Amino acid sequence: MIKKQTNHLEWQIAEDEDEWAVLAMESGEDETPARKRLFTKPFLCNICLILLLVSGASGWQWYAARAKAQADLAARVGVEVRATLQDKHELVAALTDGQTPLEWKRYFSQESEFLSAAHESSALGLDGDGLLRNVDLQGEQAMTTLILTAQEGRSAYRQTRFYRRRETGGWVRTAPVAALWGQKQQLETPYFIFHFQEQDGKAVAAAAPHIDALYASMRRNLGLGAPLPAGTLPPHSAPKLAIEVNVLRIPGADSFRLHLADRFSVPSPALYLAPVGLTDAEILEQSLVFPLFDYLLEEMLVRRSVEPAWEPLLGGLRLWQLWTLDLPLAPWRKEVVQWVYADFLLKRQGEPIQLPAHYAALCAAHRLWMPQPENIQIPLLCDSAEASKYYLNWWSSRKPPIQLAQLAAPAAGPGGYYLTNQSDQMRHPGQAVALSTVIEYIVATYGHDALPALLGSIGRYNSWDTLVPAVFGVSVADFEQGWQSYLKKHYGVTLSDDISVAPVAVKP
Repeated sequence: MIKKQTNHLEWQIAEDEDEWAVLAMESGEDETPARKRLFTKPFLCNICLILLLVSGASGWQWYAARAKAQADLAARVGVEVRATLQDKHELVAALTDGQTPLEWKRYFSQESEFLSAAHESSALGLDGDGLLRNVDLQGEQAMTTLILTAQEGRSAYRQTRFYRRRETGGWVRTAPVAALWGQKQQLETPYFIFHFQEQDGKAVAAAAPHIDALYASMRRNLGLGAPLPAGTLPPHSAPKLAIEVNVLRIPGADSFRLHLADRFSVPSPALYLAPVGLTDAEILEQSLVFPLFDYLLEEMLVRRSVEPAWEPLLGGLRLWQLWTLDLPLAPWRKEVVQWVYADFLLKRQGEPIQLPAHYAALCAAHRLWMPQPENIQIPLLCDSAEASKYYLNWWSSRKPPIQLAQLAAPAAGPGGYYLTNQSDQMRHPGQAVALSTVIEYIVATYGHDALPALLGSIGRYNSWDTLVPAVFGVSVADFEQGWQSYLKKHYGVTLSDDISVAPVAVKP
């Protein structure tokens, strides 16, 4: 039997060559001078120094290469921003990755048009090349936050952008890259399960409690109790609704109308070209108002039959809900209402159409989340000032909607078709705005519980003449006078001389 031997290696380091000679003699080994010098302490120190120098040189090269990449990226973004502000759209397109999907190229083009217009506007004036923050380089890909400054030197807009470095031609802008956005994560609340990636974690954590409270409030406003049982429409296949915050979704692409059953998908708030003063949490909350309200509105319509005459009321309800929230679009309520009643609907015959005083800023704020304010029945296209004036001029001779009879659906002819050749039967573009003030007046006068009571009654009555006395205990004439007085008091609306606006007592 052969016994297995175990080899042992022992290292000894001498202070100098003399000590090494002693150790060699003690071990009985006959060492050559070359071998004796190999493991002396001074020699090892020299080896370590060489290794440190080589390592330092490699590290310096890495940092130098990274600094150069960041400088090249900053220079390219500067060219991109200047070209945008100078309305050089062909150059901006040339600085976009050819592999970018068409829908993202269109979005980049819309951004360029907005920034170009903002540069020309005194209200939204921009200046400079922009500053880059939080540059994240990973190979040939980069992710960075662009800060655009106003002419006064203060920060104006910010946005997270993605870039790719080509073998020739340098950095070009590209669509978001999910691999750069971090690990997938999940957050569960009493009403929702949020699905998101690491970069959106702070925004989701800050917004989630507010979204829960918002959802509960909207359910109360619509008179909804517990969710519908499974199998009904809209379907509730899971006990909690799912919200996906997706870095691959395009901001502002009419996303407030898109949701599937009990799952909602909204863009990452970091992708928005948004004012610096808006937090990611506020952007996320505003993005979710639209699909959540539409979802609950569908549930309400399934629970209750609603007469066609009340269809416009739902548009006003939607607008009212939007304006009652402490979110970015809510502050525009007063200007829109005052414009609709004072500057647009009540203008005298022959006077030119006047757009809102802060038209450019209003359009910029709304187009973060929708193609144009008209999508939520605010009668503004925001394509251009002249286009909006042309659109509105057709309605300039219409009577302002200051009576309830004007706030029903258009009368339908044989076969259910609207009589669009009769102007008196056509819906006024300011109708939803007017109805939002009706709901505001109801809540302010009769209390918050009056709103679900109103919505619970629209399936039993087909006109204001029958609904108002039944729900509020006053005549239509008294209700109208109270509403008109409210408009005058809170919005400064000056009504025509032939309509009395004296305050009247209303039953609480």
